[in-house]
Amino acid sequence: MAKFLITGGDGMFAYAIKEHPFFAEHTSYGSKDFNLLNYQQMEEQIQKDKPEYLINCAAYTNVTKAETEQELAYKVNAEAVKDLTELSNKYDFRLVQISTDFVFKGNDYIAKKESDPIDPVNIYGESKAVGEVFVISHAHNCLIFRVSWLFGPKGNNFISNIAELIKTRDELNVISDQYGRLTYTIDAADALAKLIKNSATGIYHFANEGIASRFQIALDIELLLNKYGFATKSFIKPILAKEYIDKTPRPTFSILDTEKIEKTLDIKIRNWKEALADFLKV
Repeated sequence: MAKFLITGGDGMFAYAIKEHPFFAEHTSYGSKDFNLLNYQQMEEQIQKDKPEYLINCAAYTNVTKAETEQELAYKVNAEAVKDLTELSNKYDFRLVQISTDFVFKGNDYIAKKESDPIDPVNIYGESKAVGEVFVISHAHNCLIFRVSWLFGPKGNNFISNIAELIKTRDELNVISDQYGRLTYTIDAADALAKLIKNSATGIYHFANEGIASRFQIALDIELLLNKYGFATKSFIKPILAKEYIDKTPRPTFSILDTEKIEKTLDIKIRNWKEALADFLKV
């Protein structure tokens, strides 16, 4: 019997969860062994592992491709999550659904609380929002954990990609008019552990403190790389979202309000600059 069953086990956030001591007693599966589109396979693994908690890190996350692969995005992010809610009730485990800031449109320049109505701007956000509704409506004692702009070890993310480009390109265009809150996977995993320890249910937001544009973040990455002795060569140029080659609709002001989790856990979430420095130092 495993206390935690973690799906999407090859992903960046799953890696941080698995590395956290609180989640030591776990089984973890990638899509080959726990395919969200294969109900029978999921049920067999659940019957075998008998988890107390299932943490669903698996998702269709390609925001751009979701616009043309709508059916697949909905199957993974919504229909499969509905299946997990049914299985959680059938086999009496608590479902922890990892979700996203993209369930909000992010065009009104207001930080979003857990109680605010969801209103996605693209297919990816819509599919994740539908999955949330299934969980909150049907799964007993469930937990929805929303994060934004994830970065961390062992994964493809904006921070790692920009850091590599700064080292290799002469010029780099970075969007300056989209704002968000970075989320360091290590910090998020720790907050999730604390929520589970406290038997928290419902919806909680987590993101590192501080609002920044992608352009601002890129400038900080460059400063840190220089500080840590890496050679950089790129001139970082701010551009508007409308000038970017990818025209996929995205939130302009994608800010999760984290007051609820800070009050519940009596914590102060550290600033993204501190988390970024820790990550790039490795």
